[in-house]
Amino acid sequence: MIEASDLSRRYGRQWALRRFSGRFEAGKVTAVVGHNGAGKSTLVGLMAGLLKPTEGTLTVLGHLCDGGPRPQEVRLGLGVVLHRPFIYPDLTGEENLDLISALYGQPLNAADRDAALARVGLTKASRRAARTYSRGMLQRLTLARLLVQTDAQAWLLDEPATGLDSEGHTLVVDLIGELRDAGKAIVMVSHQAALVDALADERFVLERGRLAS
Repeated sequence: MIEASDLSRRYGRQWALRRFSGRFEAGKVTAVVGHNGAGKSTLVGLMAGLLKPTEGTLTVLGHLCDGGPRPQEVRLGLGVVLHRPFIYPDLTGEENLDLISALYGQPLNAADRDAALARVGLTKASRRAARTYSRGMLQRLTLARLLVQTDAQAWLLDEPATGLDSEGHTLVVDLIGELRDAGKAIVMVSHQAALVDALADERFVLERGRLAS
């Protein structure tokens, strides 16, 4: 699904990621772990198309991604949940899901939208502006994307359990497990050892921007 070869990213003279090579396969959860500053978020940013590689190659869903505009198959087939929730604060929970679904070419019917919001525990807050949500509620709304972007073949998850309580942690484990069972390729960055232990089929350990031996 996703393959990197000598993938590198430099800021000035500082290498944030250096010569990373690895495969992220369908039906597996691959965890990317390491200390702060190890290059984890840089790797996800490159895969998501938010950053351009300085060196190396990246293939996503069969397409070579060199930092230029990505084909529609990649844009629609790649789901992204980043550490910072990309939620429109003045829209309600319902409106945020409607917008995201429309942007990805998958308009939601009300029943499916309501079911997604119920699954993440936001039924009562669904018609409130997202700016009134707590950090945990925003993360739950972000996770609802896993339920409505059904055409995504691969998911990039950067700290998916941020701000969640124990119940929310269980929700993350269940949702990601379901995606794996559905044959999705999942790249998960997390500093939470319990989450990694519960889900990871494979792991890449980064140290100072390099893949640990």
